[in-house]
Amino acid sequence: MGKKRGKKRKGPGNQKGVTWDKLNSVWRTGIRMDGENVWLGAFKEEQDAIAVYKLAEEFMVKDDWNTVRELKAYIKRKRHGL
Repeated sequence: MGKKRGKKRKGPGNQKGVTWDKLNSVWRTGIRMDGENVWLGAFKEEQDAIAVYKLAEEFMVKDDWNTVRELKAYIKRKRHGL
């Protein structure tokens, strides 16, 4: 028999993919891509973590994404207005 898994928890702000890191006092965000967890960053402001997570979701909906490197480059371009 497989292990029972609890419901996936959302962060304190109820945003999927964003959690509060109490030890380091930062908001962390990540997403699953090709069966792997992809670390997207740690942020002082929850809204920054949410914005990056939403950019990652937006990128993954496109047909032309391939790699984690491309995902991170896409997020960097969007955040810096390039």
